[in-house]
Amino acid sequence: MERRFLVRRVSKPNGAFLSLMRQTTARIIVLLLLMLSNTSQTVRGDSEDQSLFASGYISAPSSALNGKEPKAKWIWNSGEANPRNYYLYARKTFTLDNAVSSASAFVSAHSFADMYINGKLVDRFPVNSDPEYQSYELIDLTSFFVKGENTIAAFVHNIGVGMHHRLNARGGFFFQGEIKDTAGSVIELNSDKSWRVQTAGAWDSNTGQRHQNHLIGFREKYDARLAVPGWKNLSFNDSKWQNATEIGVPPVSPWNNIVVISRPFLFRQIIKPVTSWQSKGYYVYDFGKVITGHPEFTINAKEAGVELILGTSERLDSDKLPTMTEGGLDYTDIYISDNGRQTWQPVTWRGFRYFAIKKHPQVTIEMVDAEFRSYPVKYIGSFSSSDSELTRYWEIGRWTVQICAHDTLMDTPWREQTQYIAGDTRYDMRYANYAFGPEVEFLFKYNILSGAFSQRWKNDGSIRTRYPTDWHLEPATSTYIPDYQLEWILMIHEYYLYYGHDSVVRQVYPNMKRLLEYFNSYLNQEHGLLVRPPGRVVLDHPDTYPMNVKGENTAMNCLYYGALNSAAWIAQNIMDDNSQAAEWKQRALSIKAAVNKLLFSENDGVFKDGFESSLLTQQTQVYALKYGLVPEDKKSKVVDFIKSKGRSCEKSFSYWLLYTMFSEGQGQWALDYIRTYWGDETRSKDFNGAWHEGWKSEWGSSSHAWCSGPTALLPEKVLGIEPIAPGWKKFRIKPCLYDLKWAEGVVSTAAGNITVKLKKIEKGQIETGLQIEAVVPDNTSAKIYVPVRQPEQSAIYANDKKIWEDGSFVGGNSNILYDSQMSDSILFNIQPGTYIIYAVDDDSFTLPK
Repeated sequence: MERRFLVRRVSKPNGAFLSLMRQTTARIIVLLLLMLSNTSQTVRGDSEDQSLFASGYISAPSSALNGKEPKAKWIWNSGEANPRNYYLYARKTFTLDNAVSSASAFVSAHSFADMYINGKLVDRFPVNSDPEYQSYELIDLTSFFVKGENTIAAFVHNIGVGMHHRLNARGGFFFQGEIKDTAGSVIELNSDKSWRVQTAGAWDSNTGQRHQNHLIGFREKYDARLAVPGWKNLSFNDSKWQNATEIGVPPVSPWNNIVVISRPFLFRQIIKPVTSWQSKGYYVYDFGKVITGHPEFTINAKEAGVELILGTSERLDSDKLPTMTEGGLDYTDIYISDNGRQTWQPVTWRGFRYFAIKKHPQVTIEMVDAEFRSYPVKYIGSFSSSDSELTRYWEIGRWTVQICAHDTLMDTPWREQTQYIAGDTRYDMRYANYAFGPEVEFLFKYNILSGAFSQRWKNDGSIRTRYPTDWHLEPATSTYIPDYQLEWILMIHEYYLYYGHDSVVRQVYPNMKRLLEYFNSYLNQEHGLLVRPPGRVVLDHPDTYPMNVKGENTAMNCLYYGALNSAAWIAQNIMDDNSQAAEWKQRALSIKAAVNKLLFSENDGVFKDGFESSLLTQQTQVYALKYGLVPEDKKSKVVDFIKSKGRSCEKSFSYWLLYTMFSEGQGQWALDYIRTYWGDETRSKDFNGAWHEGWKSEWGSSSHAWCSGPTALLPEKVLGIEPIAPGWKKFRIKPCLYDLKWAEGVVSTAAGNITVKLKKIEKGQIETGLQIEAVVPDNTSAKIYVPVRQPEQSAIYANDKKIWEDGSFVGGNSNILYDSQMSDSILFNIQPGTYIIYAVDDDSFTLPK
């Protein structure tokens, strides 16, 4: 009985990456050698270095494979070019006379392929892409090949229809490899008609889709009696298979451009269920929380032809049976047994907590587990505090982002597995930067580029806001969300701030200009405001906390103002396009003036939802505050209005609500909001270990990364760690413990790990100051706001030296320079190093020994 995945890793996700890192390092070396052979084919910003490739590489579209001439052919079989729900095996066996010195290959497929070498899984390829800009993944294969006979085998799945999260094209597989042996010989391995192919007939191609709206893919029906045991192994005899049919050398339709990608392999780990039971004729297995991957089982069947129904879900019904057909989704599959012992897992990975197998008297279940998969994140970032529940919320958010991160970011692994352009992914970028490290940069680079690639579908400059996508493309759907399009520009600016790499920014700058020209065409000439750009407006989740989004909408104009300012900054500071920067700055000023003149209600002291609306909502005020449109003398009423509305935002947008309130001095209110509302979810019977899509648990997915706000907010606004200059070369530490006793954490950045530890200093039961420990990485600098209640009567010590006394800076450390004094803090500029700082208003305080 065949088994599609044999690689098993049993260590914890944050401890299993040593071999992965060695693998990734080898791939980077291969990549750099290839790039040096012809650097003219790559696009790199002046500020970039090798660290870019360590986090994933994406070339500009071209007709070459990183400067190499394409020689291999796209191949398929002799049948239909684009068969629906079709599975194909492909193989090539060859001999190496000597040991391998190095080996690499460019690999691609449509819709995707699981590739094996000598029976060992390499990965699933390629990254989900637009066939017009097809991804060709450059991978290091040095450790896979051996002296003597070798076999490359691929299991290719062609979906054959347009999907919510995939574009339709035609079936195909591509492999162009180069091996250097220890004798100095170079061996080329290219897919062509000499490869052998065979229909994977155990899979029934005539099954129904998992959702009528083309979400996820097709249900699987697998007949083990038709399996091809050992098809991917060296010893398999493929002489009766047919020779492959050549489609052509790329670029070839429908793959008209080449985009070379190098990324780390997906992380995989075998996970066991934590408990099991029986319900309504099913065995049910509970994995303890929502996970992502492939359920897997081993059975022993007394006879062949026994039909088993399998299913997964995030939830249980009242009889403790998984809701396998919930919300229009059908996560049931059918397995038809062979005789004897056999192991299987479905091709389709999914998000689930529960796995069910229909009982049958002729079948004994010997083993059930799941092969977990995600992007290979690193658990370097951290946050903990004296409130263990806040620590727990931070960790839940980290897990939720991880299970939504695979070859791309997606909104949820359960329902549509769709990459939203900005929108969801803009949230995820902020959360991931505090949960993981710079290794996740690839995901956000790819998201930004996907937005640019999507501009090809219309001549007006608009971009699609989920991509790749090939279903529900009408303007009123989530394909064109105008606020997400504006957030794409904001995300580009924030991406540069987090990572400091400008090649992607330079590449998409023309697309950004076209997009802003598109929005400019929707300016109302009478009022000078953006009015009714086409598409489905989101702003905040519209189904639960409705805003009036019609006409000249306030929140949309605030976003437009923010996008214009970000675009102007990019034009001036990266592109040296000063005239364009000036134009966008002027347009932004005009928008700000019009918003305050026409959309502010003087009677209420806050902003209306729009020119044609009298509705006053919390979200509108948040947009105005976040993007800097509220005059100082009007802020207090706006802040008071926001507080008066309590929980009036959906969970995702609550991130911006709380970010704004923290920034406006309402941190205790924001912290209590997290405790109350995220806390309520963890106490719900429906909580599944990841954040639900919205506040109401009875609808939507139980795995939505955009709801992981505390994972960014707590290190951002309690520890106070935020970037100031691109790539974290300069950052701020603006701490405040509020009612916490202590808090600490690490933020892993492109410039190094930033560590902050905070602890209240107390004398008896009275708080008398704050202890701050901070690590500032090499080649960076920080602005640190040291909280004091009475600057004139406080003392500040740094590394055992007094630097502030009686309202004055007294020096004492050459790496610390005084900047300015505020009513509640003293601002210092600090250089790289490790610091222990005490800020106290107790005359009897003595430094600890």
